[in-house]
Amino acid sequence: RLSQSQSNLSCPECCVQMLSSRMYHKHMSQVHPHLLDFVCSICGKGMRSKASLNLHMATHGSRNFVCHVCNFKFKMKHHLRDHLSTKHGLFHCRGCSGVFPKG
Repeated sequence: RLSQSQSNLSCPECCVQMLSSRMYHKHMSQVHPHLLDFVCSICGKGMRSKASLNLHMATHGSRNFVCHVCNFKFKMKHHLRDHLSTKHGLFHCRGCSGVFPKG
C-alpha cells in the first residue's frame, strides 16, 4: 500500500520519495521486486497481493457498467455506485439492485 505525504509517494521499504504513482511502481519493480509477488500478465505491473491484482485486472477489461442517467460507462461496479451517488444524488441498493433518490 502506498503511503502519501504532501502529494509525494513514499516507499514503505526504503522511504524513498517519489512524485508519481508511475515512478513508485517503477521503483518497486526495479529495486524491490521481491515484494511484488503478483504481476499483471497484460502490462507487467506488480502487486503485493492477489486481491490487488484481481482489482487491477478489471482496469484492462471493458466498460460494462453503464449509468442509466447519463450513459457514462465504468469498468467497475463500485465506480458506477459512487458516480450515481456523487453526480446524480442517487443511492444504489446492493440488496435489491434498485436505485433511489438519496435523503
